[in-house]
Formats: sequence, structure tokens, C-alpha cells
Amino acid sequence: MRLWNTIGVLTTKTTMDKDKLMKELIMDEGYKYEIYLDHLGYPTMGVGHLITAKDEEHGQEVGTPVSEERIRECLDQDIDIVCSELDRNESWWRNLDDNRQRIMANMCFNLGYPRLSGFKRFRAAGTGGAAAPKVSPIVCLIVSLIGVTASLVCSKIFPASFPKSCCPVIFTSA
Repeated sequence: MRLWNTIGVLTTKTTMDKDKLMKELIMDEGYKYEIYLDHLGYPTMGVGHLITAKDEEHGQEVGTPVSEERIRECLDQDIDIVCSELDRNESWWRNLDDNRQRIMANMCFNLGYPRLSGFKRFRAAGTGGAAAPKVSPIVCLIVSLIGVTASLVCSKIFPASFPKSCCPVIFTSA
């Protein structure tokens, strides 16, 4: 889709494959048909959906069954929230190709936007600023926590310039 950006330059925006992102999140997070406690002890269901006071499941016992329809509904809403946060705060992300957009959305889903935005040089790299630094130990840890290797993430973000000896990445810890 061709759109005019905020400074009047014609750009091409890519629409992310939401179904593919859903499958990736299910693979990363798992899929539970009941209310359970996450690693921090919070009531959660489906594909890592934190149950809040707004949810019909709020206050129900751990182990209460949840329908597949409800799990899909929550996952769809959670992805919409993630994309809205990225759109509102990092509009450049829509100029990335589908793979890179899914990586951004997946990281935002897992970390939350406040933690994702805390990475040093994050905005500069996305808006064409400073060159990407080498990968830091914290990046390797975060990437391993979301179930993909640093090499995979880097090769998807920087396919043309991906070196085998080091992994430049835009997500260097502050």
C-alpha cells in the first residue's frame, strides 16, 4: 500500500501477516485452554493473555476451562493492542517488510512496549539513524526467552548485511 508519511514523502507500507504472527506466538507462548498462573503468579489464559478486571474470566479459579473461540478473541485483541502501540509510538515499523514487522510485534507482545522502547538506539535504528551496534548479552538473553536464536533475528532484520562472525542488532540494552 502506498501512503504519504507525516512529512509528505510517498512511502510504501506493508501489511503484516497477522495469521502468521498468531501461529508464531502460539508456538512461542503455548496454548492453554484453562486459566493458569504465569511465571509471576498472575492469572493468565490462552496464549499468554493476562486476565484483567475487563475480562469475563476475572476472578475465576485457576483451572477454569476457556473456549478456543475466547482464546482466539483475546489473542486477536492482544495483537491489535501491540500493533496500535507500535503505530502510535514507532510509526516507522510499518515501513518494514512482513518478517521484520512480525519480529517487532512478537518482541512487543513478549516484552511490552515500555520495555521494548527502553533499548538504546532502538528509535535511531528504526528511523535511519546511527548504525546498529553488535549484539549485547542482554539481547541474547531476551531473544532466547522469546524462543528464537540471535542469528535468526539478526538475519531477518539485516538479511543483506548479516555477518557470520557477529550479530549487529538494533536492540542493544541501555
